[in-house]
Amino acid sequence: MPLPFPRLQFPPYTFRLREIQGKHYIFDEIRKKYVALTPEEWVRQHLLNTCYAI
Repeated sequence: MPLPFPRLQFPPYTFRLREIQGKHYIFDEIRKKYVALTPEEWVRQHLLNTCYAI
């Protein structure tokens, strides 16, 4: 699935992504659910997966 956001300068991580009715979602390991993929959430998930090594 092509991502709507640019590649960030963080170590690689395989995110769990979904597309439902044209909207993108990313799995949040902290909340244990899929959340809407916004630019802020994209950066947040990169930081969480880098800092906390989920």
